[in-house]
Amino acid sequence: MKKSGLIGSLCAGTVLMLAFSVSQAQTVAINPISASASTGGTVSFSIEGSDFAMVDGSFDLSWDASVLTYNGDFAFDAALVNETFWDKIDLQAPGLLSIGFGDFGGITFGATPTTIGSLSFTMIGAPGDSSALNMVDSAQYAGFFDFDTLAPITMTYNDGLATNPVPVPAAVWLFGSGLLGLVGIARRGKQH
Repeated sequence: MKKSGLIGSLCAGTVLMLAFSVSQAQTVAINPISASASTGGTVSFSIEGSDFAMVDGSFDLSWDASVLTYNGDFAFDAALVNETFWDKIDLQAPGLLSIGFGDFGGITFGATPTTIGSLSFTMIGAPGDSSALNMVDSAQYAGFFDFDTLAPITMTYNDGLATNPVPVPAAVWLFGSGLLGLVGIARRGKQH
């Protein structure tokens, strides 16, 4: 085999190995149900896990408390069979929520994301404001632990975003409709 062919094969193998390892990442993600709301409206998210088996786990969720107010409604998904003794839903401070759960029988999250729970916030920020929803291993309750070895699991967290859209001013709508009217009049003039 030529030297360039060997290098090419090694590179292709490395790329495939990296792609496989990325697709098998142990992940907790916050996914939008409705991630945009005007001031006073509600934004909702689900939290999902994939690709790990755990004995228990916990993470902290943080956000900008000047943009969002937590509604105090985090609920574990009914299909998630877990030991309620280990369930922790603890608002540490405005903008910081700790969530912990576990089952010493082992909870397994496959390649297809499994819903852990859902929660909502009230948008208190002004139009144009946004807040990241960041997740990290819980400082209060530790992180995630493997069911077989009890070793810590290095979790990949996929964060979320909540936004308060900027409303389109009425003047823009009025200008747009007037412009369409002028285009229509110009077309009519060309046809006659």
